[in-house]
Amino acid sequence: ASQVMAVLIAPVSIWLIFYSDQLLFLWTQDATLASSASVALMLIVAGTMLNALVTMPYALQLARGWTTLALWQNLLAVLFVIPATFFLAKLYGLPGAALPWFLLNLSYVLISVPIMYRYFLFSAKKRWYLQCVIFPIVVSTILVVVIDALLSMGGIDKLTVAVIAVNLFASMGIVFYLLIW
Repeated sequence: ASQVMAVLIAPVSIWLIFYSDQLLFLWTQDATLASSASVALMLIVAGTMLNALVTMPYALQLARGWTTLALWQNLLAVLFVIPATFFLAKLYGLPGAALPWFLLNLSYVLISVPIMYRYFLFSAKKRWYLQCVIFPIVVSTILVVVIDALLSMGGIDKLTVAVIAVNLFASMGIVFYLLIW
């Protein structure tokens, strides 16, 4: 289930991160707004991707009846995210407001999941990180960069929906094939 989640989430997320400025421009038709909001969009998408990737380990710990970790991580999240969002938004604007969401979900991947795997399925931890986190993100990133470079060399305008759509679906298809193969 984690691999399926990773295959569905990583390519779309990397695509959104890579094309955040162009997509915001297509949506708003305002270059200034797109460039000022693109970093925040990147952080929100990256944080949401990480959150989706930890869904299955989180569901496992709840299914096993271990709610203590979830309680503490959510309590600490509230204590961290609210003041950090306020403070960082004042200092860095919109990207600062998005940063705590990314950091929170990064901490779930780097801290909460290893704690969970220490108690349940210890032998699956390395495999989960490699197959459900690192591999989909790295392969998706490489594919988006390579496909974008190839399409750019052909003189195709980066703002066209065709380039973006081809890149997205090719990334999703190849990552899915590689994980299933």
